[in-house]
Amino acid sequence: MIRDISDRGVYVTGLVSPPIGAHLGVEVHLPSVEPGSGSVELYGEGTVVRIDKEAEHISGFAANVAFRTEIAGGSAPARPGIVN
Repeated sequence: MIRDISDRGVYVTGLVSPPIGAHLGVEVHLPSVEPGSGSVELYGEGTVVRIDKEAEHISGFAANVAFRTEIAGGSAPARPGIVN
C-alpha cells in the first residue's frame, strides 16, 4: 500500500520489498474528488532507494519515480516543465 507520494517518488508499506536498486513500474489511480470530474492515473518508472525494517522485518520501501499523469484527454507530465 502506498503510504506517501510526491512528484518525485513513493513510499510503499508492506512485508516484502524489491532489493535496493531494483527497477520498478508504478501505477496510482486517484478517484475524482468532485462530481462530474475525471479520475487521474499516475504512471511512472523508478528505482528502489531505501528499505525500512522494524524488529528484523521489512516494513516498507522508498523509490524515486518519474511520474506521468493520464487524464481523460490524454497524458501530461506530472511535473510541468520537466520532460520525462
